[in-house]
Amino acid sequence: MLSDLTSPWPEYAAAFVEIAAPGGRLLLRPRPSVRPDADLSSSWRDLTGALGVPEGTVVWIVTASNPYPVDLDEATNAVRARQLEQELDGRGLHHLEALARSPDGTSQEVSRAVHSTTRAALRDIARHFEQLAVFEIAAEIACVETSTGRIVTSRPYAVGLAEV
Repeated sequence: MLSDLTSPWPEYAAAFVEIAAPGGRLLLRPRPSVRPDADLSSSWRDLTGALGVPEGTVVWIVTASNPYPVDLDEATNAVRARQLEQELDGRGLHHLEALARSPDGTSQEVSRAVHSTTRAALRDIARHFEQLAVFEIAAEIACVETSTGRIVTSRPYAVGLAEV
């Protein structure tokens, strides 16, 4: 239960996500406020097009690093990252290298971008690695609590190329 801990939700809502796409490293960042009638699906089309997956495919971001609220050392996180890749491969899931990070880059977690699966399957994997949440990327980036499946935060985003 989060009642005795500082809530991570504002930081998760502000997070940037990088995905290693076939044509280059993508950067998904929160968009400034948009009109209520704005079409948010253009970012989703840009994302799925860059990843080479069918339009309308939900993309998930999951990590095995630093199970909230624990900060693990780099070596332990690296082992967990390899275990996550093995778990995804073992389930036959398509995944790409990803990075969830703070806007200024001072905090980051090696992650995987997964597509062509369900919220329930990703929540199951995330819970196995003791994760508090996963990102669900469609017309908006939603932060989904793994224990309940509820969307805690949701925000529009812009897709661009990450600086390397």
